Amino acid sequence: MLSLLGRLAVSLVFLMGFSVFAAWAWDRSDKAQTGADVRTTQQAVQSIASDSTHQQ
Repeated sequence: MLSLLGRLAVSLVFLMGFSVFAAWAWDRSDKAQTGADVRTTQQAVQSIASDSTHQQ
């Protein structure tokens, strides 16, 4: 039987692995839905916003 510290370590490793997998799957689904990377979309929105403020 694992000690309390061992159980805590195992659960932390499991949660970290699940978090990494969930983030990867979420990013993959965003790319599949939009056909683009979310980061490049955010950069495009920021550049459009800065262009519109400079034109005024």
